[in-house]
Amino acid sequence: MAQIKHGPGSLNASRPRPTQPIMTAEQDRFVAELFEKYIPAEFSAEDANEIIGALEDQGLRGPGVRSAVITAGLDAEKFIQQVALTQER
Repeated sequence: MAQIKHGPGSLNASRPRPTQPIMTAEQDRFVAELFEKYIPAEFSAEDANEIIGALEDQGLRGPGVRSAVITAGLDAEKFIQQVALTQER
């Protein structure tokens, strides 16, 4: 019986998969337009909740939301904290 070779030179070796962008160009434009409606210095927990809903409507969840927040120039951790405050109410 032949042995199956598992290792760097085998056909079964793991190959790096090409990465896909987290956001499409259309989603990127949507994010830019969405965040123009808000003033970062006056950003509230309610604003964060509204933004999450709008991003989810565009198919952005998890890493996509984080990417959108960073793309908009906001601190992702602070944004997440504001969303958590809204959900506690």
